[in-house]
Amino acid sequence: MPARDEEEALPLTLAEAVEVLEDLCDRWEILVIDDGSTDGTAGVLAEWAEREPRIRVLRQRGQLGYSAAVRRGFDAARYLVVLATDADGQCDLRQAEQFFDWLKGVDMVAGYRARRHESWLRRVGAGVYNALLGPTLGVKVRDVNCPFKMFRSSFLKMMDLTGEGFAVDAEIFARAKAAGLRWIELEVEPRPRVAGKSKVSPRAAGAALADLRRLRREL
Repeated sequence: MPARDEEEALPLTLAEAVEVLEDLCDRWEILVIDDGSTDGTAGVLAEWAEREPRIRVLRQRGQLGYSAAVRRGFDAARYLVVLATDADGQCDLRQAEQFFDWLKGVDMVAGYRARRHESWLRRVGAGVYNALLGPTLGVKVRDVNCPFKMFRSSFLKMMDLTGEGFAVDAEIFARAKAAGLRWIELEVEPRPRVAGKSKVSPRAAGAALADLRRLRREL
């Protein structure tokens, strides 16, 4: 879980994650990567980590960005299955059981949102970004940035992710295709954000588009 300034959402998200993982797994851990939060996120995470030792907190010096936080979480993950999601509580973590069942036959299970609780501008922007993946990277994906993906850890070890900003999801799909790895997409039902605010800005969106061009040159 990448997290930046999510002190209000984290208690709800972590409580749900602990409950779901206790039901699904014999062994588990929760990795939260604090990307230079300036609110009370660090205090909330310290309290939860003291209460539940299977919560591991990794802190980035300064705000290095979403992609850097995701990469650090992937590098630190210790178990055979990795679920990547956000700390804002917009994904129902109980869907992890369904994803796990499908992971037996593929390398990645990626969520897609048929309905999105966002402004029309964000929805249009997401549609344009998804449409660009085909001509730019040769990848057809319904919802590339859906924050709910489950992987085999071997899948992650086969990719050298380098993207910055918010481009990590596009890079995952592009490098997976280049490596001949398999994935499927399953519909997820998103929830409205209960606290905090989105970290995606017009500047971040522009940087993600620039990263697509860089990835095309590399691949």
